[in-house]
Amino acid sequence: WPNVTGRWIWSPRQRLIRGIVASVSATAGWRVRETRSQQTAASGSGGPEGVGGAIQGSQTTTGVPLAFTVNWAPRVITTLSVSENRTEDHRSGNLTRTDRSETSADLAFTFRPPHEILPLPSDVRTAFRYANSVSSGCILRAGDTTCVAIADSRRRQVNFTMDTDMPPNVSAGVSVSYIVTEDAHANRKFAQWVVTASVTVAFTAGEIR
Repeated sequence: WPNVTGRWIWSPRQRLIRGIVASVSATAGWRVRETRSQQTAASGSGGPEGVGGAIQGSQTTTGVPLAFTVNWAPRVITTLSVSENRTEDHRSGNLTRTDRSETSADLAFTFRPPHEILPLPSDVRTAFRYANSVSSGCILRAGDTTCVAIADSRRRQVNFTMDTDMPPNVSAGVSVSYIVTEDAHANRKFAQWVVTASVTVAFTAGEIR
C-alpha cells in the first residue's frame, strides 16, 4: 500500500471532432511495495544485526506508471507511456538503490491494400513501437555519505510488425526490430537486427459429440 490507479476517458460529442478523434484516455498509478526479511544466524553467534546475530533486511519498491492514448477515428491508435521505478534494499547496514525509467511510444493502425496490387481477404494490422529504458544502481555502505555507482545500463529498441489473416485457417506476419544495448559501467555497447517471418496454419480433426 498504496496501490492506486486512476483513469480518465474523453469521447467527443461533436460530429466534426468525432470524425478526427474517437477518444482520448490517460492512466496514472502509484504503487509502493515493501518487503521485510530476517535471516537467523547460527545459535550462540552474536553481532550487531539483532538477537543471535540475525540479519534483518527490508526492500521498498516505488513505481509511478503513466500512459496517454489517443484513438483516432480512421482506426489509428497512438500511445505514450512513461514509468519510473525505484528500489531500495537495506541489508546489513548497507543500502542498495536501483532506479529504472522506461519510455515507449506506440503507433498502431490497420489498412487494406489495393486489390489490384495485393488481393488480401483481411486487413493488415501494422504497429510501430519505440522503447527506451535506463537503469542505474549504487551502493551506500554503512557509515558512508556517498552512494557508489555500480551499474548504468541503457536499452533502445524500435519494432515494426505487420500481420494479417487469410481465412479460413492461415495467418502470416513479419517483424523487424533494431535493438541497442549499452552498459556504460562496463564500456560495452551492442547493436542487433532481428527479422522474423511467420506463417500459422490452424486445423482441427474430428468432432465432439
